[in-house]
Amino acid sequence: MTRIIRNKIKDYLENKLGKEKFYKYFYFLENSYFLKGKCNWGFYYCFITFDGLITPCCIRMEDKYALGDLKETNFENLWNNERFKKFREAHIKNKFLPVCEYCPD
Repeated sequence: MTRIIRNKIKDYLENKLGKEKFYKYFYFLENSYFLKGKCNWGFYYCFITFDGLITPCCIRMEDKYALGDLKETNFENLWNNERFKKFREAHIKNKFLPVCEYCPD
């Protein structure tokens, strides 16, 4: 994902959440020792397939790894849904989901 797109997402979330709440959350993600040396996909990025499925990884794009479908709901709801939250929580706790198995990174 390009820096321009990342900055647009950052600006959108900052406006949506308010500066104080956004920076607390963003600071945690940017500086958390939990994430050092780990993949940022699912926290900052996702992959959208040609048919609207959202996966937390650019390598694992199969339907079975999809955490949502843009044909059913909007991006904001998908990004904040329980499946994405569980993915992130598992990642922070080093309890990786099947989508992360055999990751080349």
